[in-house]
Amino acid sequence: MKRYIFCNFFIDTVRNLLLMPDLAPEIATRERAGLAALLAPIHGTDHLDEKVGRYLSFKPPDFVVVTEFHQMLLEVQDAYVCGHLYPALTGACCIGERIFNVLILKLRDYYKSSPSYKNVYRKKSFDDWEKSIDVLLEWKVLPVAVEQVYRDLADMRRESIHFRNLQDLETKAAQPLKNIMKIIEAFSGFR
Repeated sequence: MKRYIFCNFFIDTVRNLLLMPDLAPEIATRERAGLAALLAPIHGTDHLDEKVGRYLSFKPPDFVVVTEFHQMLLEVQDAYVCGHLYPALTGACCIGERIFNVLILKLRDYYKSSPSYKNVYRKKSFDDWEKSIDVLLEWKVLPVAVEQVYRDLADMRRESIHFRNLQDLETKAAQPLKNIMKIIEAFSGFR
């Protein structure tokens, strides 16, 4: 049995105060201005109110173990906040695919007796989302509560990568970002 000690973690509580339902208006105004001042040097001052709105439209896990996906997720978040919607949409989907590839590649030697092992033992990468999700479910690696989140992300990926109508791109970019945050929280967050 292998044991892992996680020693790198990230705490993100920037949004918590502003997302409180009963926050006094004067505090909300002050905190929103402070958030705008925090975001402006990073994301620029053009359309700053829209950027603050996009920043507040999603909530990443407060506490996560830092993995190789953490920096990628921050880049996708930055793209979304800046209004670079298609890169945010496709980036979130790519992180989802990368996560199941890493999981399958790192764990497959532990599941040699599983029926799906014959489908994954030689490959170096996987692009069939349905089969990959099924493999992780069979191995009981993918939490059942996250299965539908992953399948929804697969649908969003198909819609965005393969030529389909991309109207209302802001909404379509926000949902994969929220989904990938749920997936990352399920694997490396604390609840």
